[in-house]
Amino acid sequence: PVLRTDAAGPRVRTLAAGVDATGAVLGGSAVANRQAATGWFEYGLDTGYGATTVAQDAGAGLDEVPLAARIGGLRPNSIYHVRARARNASGLAAGADVTFTTPPSAPTLEVAAARDITRRAATVAGSATAYGEAATCWFEHGTTTAYGQRSAPVPCGAGYVAIPAAATLTGLAPGTTYHWRLVAANATGTARSADQQLATLDVAPARVVATSVAAGSPTTLVVAATVDPGGLETALRLEWQTATGAVASRALPALAAADAPVALGATIADLVPDTAYRVRLVATNARGGETGADAAGRTSPLPPPTVVPRAATGIA
Repeated sequence: PVLRTDAAGPRVRTLAAGVDATGAVLGGSAVANRQAATGWFEYGLDTGYGATTVAQDAGAGLDEVPLAARIGGLRPNSIYHVRARARNASGLAAGADVTFTTPPSAPTLEVAAARDITRRAATVAGSATAYGEAATCWFEHGTTTAYGQRSAPVPCGAGYVAIPAAATLTGLAPGTTYHWRLVAANATGTARSADQQLATLDVAPARVVATSVAAGSPTTLVVAATVDPGGLETALRLEWQTATGAVASRALPALAAADAPVALGATIADLVPDTAYRVRLVATNARGGETGADAAGRTSPLPPPTVVPRAATGIA
């Protein structure tokens, strides 16, 4: 098709485009009508176009001069509109609108840094763009780039915008480097992200976070403490002493391996009423441990004696 602006303006035609997965070669022609002319192409996802190629020489005579341009960065599986344009000193001309369709594509992927990393778990995340075909996403992970484990597949859209995906990897080993990647598949193909790595937190010596003591009765003290087991089973021992220096201790039930501080309580019995004591907790695991800071407490005093009146007897 040919569009004429006036007798002196250029004439221009738009021809079909040769297309590949992310680009196209646009073709057309222009007649300059004896005035120096330039030509270019406009293209986009609708007839508003929105993108243009670099202007090129279209001659200055009456011969039809070919126009061609290579464009890239196109969206897969999409209809594009294109038209050729030409300008000389007398005016501007536009060729007819022509459409072409880019081929479908496997999804494209983006990944984010792993987060919420603990000794035995981590969250991995990314996003996938499906390009018009329903896609499914999952994560693969393992201690080598052979991976070997995968998360449950989840839908990740069928459109042209990135859809987020995330999974929490569990059952990991402390102090270990893991490889992971995002995988997405649609009807056209499967895409795999570049290899990513994360390192789980290592186990650590047990730590006594806090200890407090309160009177329970004239002969007991109530101890409250918080211990970080460091990810390992932890042995506990409670120690106490009076102002005179007498020391006593007893073992408490061991704490199971945990990745967060654990609150616990204990009662010390058979103490002396109204007496000041210093109490501390010792925590130990396979990596080591520590003796917590002293906490002060005092047993309650004995209650005052109770006088029970009795009726007088033997009075004449």
